[in-house]
Amino acid sequence: MKWNRLCLWLLCCLVIGCGGAAKSRLPDLRLEAVKLNDEGYQYYRESRWHLAQSKFAEALKLNRLVDHRPGIASNLNNLGALAQEQGNLEEARKYYQEALTIQREVGDAEGICESLNNLGTVYAGLGQWTEAQDLYLEVEVAP
Repeated sequence: MKWNRLCLWLLCCLVIGCGGAAKSRLPDLRLEAVKLNDEGYQYYRESRWHLAQSKFAEALKLNRLVDHRPGIASNLNNLGALAQEQGNLEEARKYYQEALTIQREVGDAEGICESLNNLGTVYAGLGQWTEAQDLYLEVEVAP
């Protein structure tokens, strides 16, 4: 009987230990995403596009894994800026639009303004002046 209780106690400890370990990894993944994003930004500033893109994409994967919406939006904006810098305006537009959607969902007023401005710049670069103007005007009234 004592052996059964001991086994049950050990089993409970293992189950609790496994559950606790998985939960404690979430903050670690968020911190790792921040670190990767910061590294990507440094590479971006150095015009090392491939390395910057790789770091931003890795950070995005981690933020999506832990469903950290503000981090996801930030990574998308950074990927958009990188695509825009490289002249891929359509890709930049998609990244910025996805970031804007998330920022509106979470109510990030500063992020909304940033994405609207970024999208306006892309539309201006595409020669779509009316769309760009509409976005810039929306920045003025954004929450």
